[in-house]
Amino acid sequence: MSLLGKKFPAPVAKPMAPFFAAGVVILFGVNSLANALMNSHPGLIPIWKAQFANSAGPFEPLPIAPVLPRPSFDSDESYLLTFIPLFTMSHFRSKRLDLSGFINARVIRDHTKRKVFEQYEPDRQALRYIIRNTTLPQRVRAQAQLQLSQMHAYTRPTQIKNRCVAGGIARSVIRDFRIARYQFRQQALNGELPGVKKASW
Repeated sequence: MSLLGKKFPAPVAKPMAPFFAAGVVILFGVNSLANALMNSHPGLIPIWKAQFANSAGPFEPLPIAPVLPRPSFDSDESYLLTFIPLFTMSHFRSKRLDLSGFINARVIRDHTKRKVFEQYEPDRQALRYIIRNTTLPQRVRAQAQLQLSQMHAYTRPTQIKNRCVAGGIARSVIRDFRIARYQFRQQALNGELPGVKKASW
């Protein structure tokens, strides 16, 4: 073939990768060909293979955040755990904020995380005790682990980040004074921090 007087070699048809071909077939909704490709390459697309295992109709996309089944216990067991459903941030946010100082969206979010962590920490601690108790049945410990992993991210202590009460920033926050380095310097020079003065040597 030629383009603007220059000659280029003719394109050579190359076989497409199985996972790419299966993706094209799935987009067009041809279930039989998709099943054949997935059966010939079972290790490439396990999720799509499970989706098309018992499907005879058009393609239905997988949910973005699949909800795991609620764990349950047999009646002969004396262990009872409370299943904590998944919530969004709006479910946790207080109707009236009990905050003072500098307030922005990040400060409100961190305040909400602290409230949620305080509320659900006893439940998380109980689940951790059950998981680490080797005398309990393995099934009970596995269900406790499932419930702990399904709890909202705001219930975890790692979500909490110290922020400056005067500026709202999260970097270089002095824990004892709850303010950032720059605010600490300004307030110390103005004499607003009792017992703190500029070092001189």
